[in-house]
Amino acid sequence: MHEVSIVEGMLESIDRQRRLHGFTKVIRIELICGPLNCASEENLQFCYDNAVKGTWLEGAVVTLDRTSERNDIYLKNLEVE
Repeated sequence: MHEVSIVEGMLESIDRQRRLHGFTKVIRIELICGPLNCASEENLQFCYDNAVKGTWLEGAVVTLDRTSERNDIYLKNLEVE
């Protein structure tokens, strides 16, 4: 399940953004990926929930949009408080 490594990278990106901007809660994480990436939104949410259990990141919703423009996966948007 490569969603675990995707979530690990995503958490590193979120932490960098938190240090820059000082937010304390993540509400929604929007990812975008290309057609060759077989990541599943359900599996990403499962891996995320398990990785952040008991932390300030708990409770965020992970969404995944598909695009034909890129083949990688990247963080499109963060909704934070």
